[in-house]
Amino acid sequence: MTFPNAWDLAEEDSPQVNVDSSAMGGTIGGAIELTEKQKEILDIISQNNQIPYRKLAVKLKINESAVLKYLNALKKKGVLTRLGVTRGYWEVMLIVEHKK
Repeated sequence: MTFPNAWDLAEEDSPQVNVDSSAMGGTIGGAIELTEKQKEILDIISQNNQIPYRKLAVKLKINESAVLKYLNALKKKGVLTRLGVTRGYWEVMLIVEHKK
């Protein structure tokens, strides 16, 4: 499953998309491939953007080191950013659509 990146969404002038172009990387106009677990992580973070990775691990029932790998992959793709340190929060850079 592919999702448009934040650049594609910004070009559509969608009023519900908040794009921070300074944090974007990668190819412009390309699609971003996400695994089911990455989509699940983004869904949880969109509900609580201050959730620590340890609580993500408990919710997902996976190892903390696995959560860190998923988070790093999402950050590398430019989909997720961490703002602040100890009491920081996550910022999701695209809208994830789920098929129903």
